Amino acid sequence: MLWWPDTASGGPAEITIRPRPGPGPHRIRRTFSSSLLRSVPLARTTAEVRRLQRSARECREGFTESRRAVDGLVRYLREALEADPRPGRRGRPDAFFAAAAAVYAWYVELQHRNPVEQLAGACSSSWTASANWVRTARDKGFLTAVSDEHPHGELTAGALDLLAAVEPLDP
Repeated sequence: MLWWPDTASGGPAEITIRPRPGPGPHRIRRTFSSSLLRSVPLARTTAEVRRLQRSARECREGFTESRRAVDGLVRYLREALEADPRPGRRGRPDAFFAAAAAVYAWYVELQHRNPVEQLAGACSSSWTASANWVRTARDKGFLTAVSDEHPHGELTAGALDLLAAVEPLDP
């Protein structure tokens, strides 16, 4: 077993060699040698660990960036709800439903068990209201239809285009 700290720039900080289950201690001493240690492909393994660490760092950075965008959309939804809690006949703008669809899709992507409930919690609204926003977003074409491949649907290009046109909110 090899161990690298996250900040290491060289080889592993720790190497642990354990025997396979079965042979007795007297046999293990005879088979352990310097040639065994030299046979460990440290350069190749270190390069692979560095690649995996870079990939994990990029994933974390991408997640953080996405999280900021979702936080901005949640703020937009909350502000819209506070400014006009009951819009009546005129309804809400399409950007509202596109934002709700994007937040819902985020929770789907994170594999939350009930993404509508997550959306409701994020916006401090009822589950019923959030479910209606998702249904309306789907009806307006901001979410794809439910299928076997995508049981919750996916965010559409139309929703992304509409959200790109909306004024970005400061984090």
